[in-house]
Amino acid sequence: MKRLSRLLYVFILCSLFSCKAIKEFINPDADSDGIYDRNDACPEVAGIFEFNGCPDSDGDGIPDSKDACPTSAGDITLGGCPDADGDNIKDSEDACPNEAGSRANNGCPFRDADGDGILDKDDECPEIAGIVGNNGCPEEVILPSMGDFPYFDLTNNQPSGTEELSKNYFENAKNWSDVKEVLTSALDKAGYAQKNYYYVENGFAIATQTEQTDKNGISLEGRDRWIVDKIYNHKEHYSILERILAIGEKHKGYYRSFVFVVSPNPYKDNSNLENTPMETVKEWAINGAPVLPSAIGKNLYTESHSVTVFIYEYEISENDLRATQNIPSLFPGKQMELSGILDKLKL
Repeated sequence: MKRLSRLLYVFILCSLFSCKAIKEFINPDADSDGIYDRNDACPEVAGIFEFNGCPDSDGDGIPDSKDACPTSAGDITLGGCPDADGDNIKDSEDACPNEAGSRANNGCPFRDADGDGILDKDDECPEIAGIVGNNGCPEEVILPSMGDFPYFDLTNNQPSGTEELSKNYFENAKNWSDVKEVLTSALDKAGYAQKNYYYVENGFAIATQTEQTDKNGISLEGRDRWIVDKIYNHKEHYSILERILAIGEKHKGYYRSFVFVVSPNPYKDNSNLENTPMETVKEWAINGAPVLPSAIGKNLYTESHSVTVFIYEYEISENDLRATQNIPSLFPGKQMELSGILDKLKL
């Protein structure tokens, strides 16, 4: 009886008003999304049943309220933002959105321009194919013509001592020419104007002129520093009169020469060899190449290279030219400091 009364009531209302209007009055749906307002979490905005009446504008399965990119379909793991290249970096933060890359490289891939299997970021020679053991650089060393670039045989002479220079002085060097520039700049500033170049195994050497020092290893000043040059160096600009006068001067004192060796080959103890005559050392500053050939300078300076200084010390007694080599050095490990070269390297 009650059911019949209710149906009669609805029939009477529908006859007087629109049934649709009655339904909207009884069950309002403000956004017309088919979800009654009482069940609509977003009653003012048309949405879908899956999200209780809230919208998913880009249709990516993430409601707009939780979607960082509500108008662009994306991945739920990226907050609803797109990732076109699938590298797990959303396109808005990806410098290479269409090419999978690394977050460490702003979403771009690390290149390997020379195709040697070593990424450019780890390759010291990114445009030249190389090997892992040489940091991406080729192992090949450009060999000079012996006629154009004389060879310096480290195995046949006996130094008074050696010192190895810190790699920190050459941290910006990429090739042999860079190392040469660091060394020659320091030598020039310390007064060693005359020097010649030689080839050594997988590297090169720079030989300085012989200078006179005091008993404490400090270079003499003025013409006294290079007095031996005038006696031995017949290829330089000294006049015959200057040489005659030099021979008549006192030569008693201490003398020193340096040979800077840039090579990955470690120095071998030559203590079993005979002493190196001072005349031989003097010739090194004359008979080498006046410059480092540019083709040789292009060879790569790597972590395996070291810069070792070979020191040759002599003492002349009385008024003759007989020189005795001091072995071991009178100042082991101190000659770079005493010569002033070390301070110039630090500049």
